[in-house]
Amino acid sequence: MSDFGSNGGLRLVLSRQAILLAGAAMALAAQPAFAGGTRAGTTISNTATASFNNGGGTTEVDSNTVDLKVDELLNVTVASNNPADVVTTPGATSQVLSFTVTNTGNGVEAFGITSVANGGGDDYDPTTTSIVIDDGDGVYEPGVDTVYSAGTNDPVLNPDASVTIFVINTTPGTVVDGNRGIVELVAAAKTGTGTPGTSFALQGEGGGDAVVGATGADGKDDGAFVVTTAAVGLVKSATISDPLGGSEPIPGATITYTITATVTGTGSVTGLNITDSVPANTTYVPGSITLGGVVQTDGADTDAGRFATDVVTVALGTVAGGNVRTVTFRATINWERPMRKAMFSLFAATAMAAPAFAAPVALSNDVFVERVSTDADGKRKVTLEAPQVVVPGDRLLFVLNYRNAGNKPADKFVVTNPLPAAVQYAEQGDSDGLLSVDGGQRWGKLGELRVRDANGAERPARNDDVTHIRWAFNQPIPAGATGKLMFRAVVK
Repeated sequence: MSDFGSNGGLRLVLSRQAILLAGAAMALAAQPAFAGGTRAGTTISNTATASFNNGGGTTEVDSNTVDLKVDELLNVTVASNNPADVVTTPGATSQVLSFTVTNTGNGVEAFGITSVANGGGDDYDPTTTSIVIDDGDGVYEPGVDTVYSAGTNDPVLNPDASVTIFVINTTPGTVVDGNRGIVELVAAAKTGTGTPGTSFALQGEGGGDAVVGATGADGKDDGAFVVTTAAVGLVKSATISDPLGGSEPIPGATITYTITATVTGTGSVTGLNITDSVPANTTYVPGSITLGGVVQTDGADTDAGRFATDVVTVALGTVAGGNVRTVTFRATINWERPMRKAMFSLFAATAMAAPAFAAPVALSNDVFVERVSTDADGKRKVTLEAPQVVVPGDRLLFVLNYRNAGNKPADKFVVTNPLPAAVQYAEQGDSDGLLSVDGGQRWGKLGELRVRDANGAERPARNDDVTHIRWAFNQPIPAGATGKLMFRAVVK
């Protein structure tokens, strides 16, 4: 096959329409990519256009449009924010464990929160007195953060969004030095949980089904206390210096955060680390970390300070009771709110003026989802279904059917298929076409194409680089002849 270019021959273009979130008010806003895949409720639309020359001039014809709605995947993770066991003392109250609950699904979801303190595997059971939802600064503040009440203020999270949860505990007075107490935090999707693949009809975002993902729609992680004869108190404060010489939190103002760790008791704490995330809408001031008034470097080197991925970390090591360690760093309030933008580039080959007579080439576009199952003999079986909705990870088979319904051969037949934005190219099967990784500028087999990475280095092209597929016919399509072209893709 060869590429005839745009010399008046027949060219088939599969147009890629913008992926629209069903019911969204801003119909032109593109969807960002999420960890859970394409946003639930997104409609994947695919339409093909054929232009050709049968000796009487150039004309074009559209295929039907195939719409697929993406279901909601229910996934959630829970991660302890405590880098080590949290030090406590006998009889201590208001002992805090911190966790991050993250919606790793692809739709908005509410999560129920529970804690388990008697799961075993430790020396004592902490007494959980409350579960608290953080106000966004990552620091437990009694009377400021919101006490959680199941069924009343369950956290509602967008895809990729997280919330910090504090579990407040009392340590029994009977514990001894070295005892450990484990508390487990569990977050479960309110829509439902179960084995992966369990479906809840019509309960997903956008009106589709909700499908339990790999996490079972419930996540859990442990945090632990360790009893010592020394305890650590942590206090955080902030001072502001604005560009006008005042102390108002306005854009451009500099915030100096001071974190004071006070070790009390007769013993020592080991492996003491202070970790603080730079707040959203602020920018860390490079080289601003201090420990006890001594400037620390930002890199991972021999001193105690480090800054990486918007997190300040200071390793205090072993600190005996009666000592105080003070850490400071600075951040500036951003002048504008960060925005996440996503744009979809649409590529379509345009035909010259179409003739007045009816087009003799008929074109149709079908999409199937491949389902893999095992029969009674344990053999792997692949079936094709005509889906109404798909979920991230589904393997799709796109079939382009063409028929020359005229009484003359259709010459220089070319099919160009821009991949829909919500899918990733997988393979062509028996269809021997050419690929493009630069929006249709260059064509070749995948192994012949190369791309440049973000650093400008050239590397071999991969499946996820493919933007277009093209088939070019060396011979005219006889009158009355039919055929089909196929390729496979995976929903992102």
